[in-house]
Amino acid sequence: MSTHARGPQVIFWVAVIGALLSTSILFLVQGTSLLQSLQIFSHGLFGTDSEILITGDIMLSRDVEQRMNTHGATYPYQHMESLFAEHRYQLGNFEGSIPETHIPTPSGGFTFSVKAAYAQALIEHGFTHLSLANNHSDDFGTSGLEHTRLTIASLGASPIGQPYEVATSSLVYIEDGASTVAVLAFDLTLAPLDTDAVSKLFDTAKENSDIEIVYIHWGTEYGPVHTQTQRAYAELFAQLGAELVIGHHPHVVQDIERIDDTLVFYSLGNFIFDQYFSTEVQQGLLLSFDPIAMVVRLLPVSSIDSRNAPRQLEGEELTNFLNALAEKSDTVLYDEIIAGALTL
Repeated sequence: MSTHARGPQVIFWVAVIGALLSTSILFLVQGTSLLQSLQIFSHGLFGTDSEILITGDIMLSRDVEQRMNTHGATYPYQHMESLFAEHRYQLGNFEGSIPETHIPTPSGGFTFSVKAAYAQALIEHGFTHLSLANNHSDDFGTSGLEHTRLTIASLGASPIGQPYEVATSSLVYIEDGASTVAVLAFDLTLAPLDTDAVSKLFDTAKENSDIEIVYIHWGTEYGPVHTQTQRAYAELFAQLGAELVIGHHPHVVQDIERIDDTLVFYSLGNFIFDQYFSTEVQQGLLLSFDPIAMVVRLLPVSSIDSRNAPRQLEGEELTNFLNALAEKSDTVLYDEIIAGALTL
């Protein structure tokens, strides 16, 4: 090979090594170990095929349905295709019911009916796991909840959990070949959790998985930070061995905290929802979790200029979002949040 042919390769690897050194120095200064900094760098550069993308609330009724009627079932996902393609698994909170007879939800209505075809489009865009542990999955009663579960399963995704109680359906496993991740989906908005049932479910999860994630509907709507009740349950989940606790329901992004060895994302906010009355309800936080590198990337999104069709934040918008999130979160996580990646 000639010197000229090697030139671009040499330049590439010099750039890679330089970026590796600068990234490692940054995270070392922030208190991250060399191994962790190498994991974060390699994750960002090369990625893996085991990453799990986790979103907040997804509601496909009311104005969202009207926009899909006008622009097509793929409308909400038009800016997310490349991000979806990077992830083998996607987990979201399905806010609504798929009744046997679809009844469009009027503006201002709170009984969310979802067309089966629009749930199909969501699943076709990579959502492999959808939580029904929320306060809208039974908007059409027990029969509507069961039809929702059966429809999601028939379309190739895994429904998780249910409102009101902890059940065997509250636990699913995600297998990536190298590790097994347990997802435990709970709802705290309709009734207190049966902590004995939660503890038993954790025992089962730990026997069959390497990593446990709690995915929970809780908190106060539009509250910018967590409540004492959220904190108390987060402590319980940490004691039971959860590596990640990830919340939804407040419709805004809440603070992040580390409790012992557990990372707690109190609320990811809205992903797809027809709320427009503030900047906060039109922004959300997505998480890209790599269970091999044990790294969580922070991926903020906004639908302010494209209602119900979120896009990733970039540049100054991204910087401002992460700064604001770091300011209201656990101070020990400040530098990692600013950098956009947290390690477990």
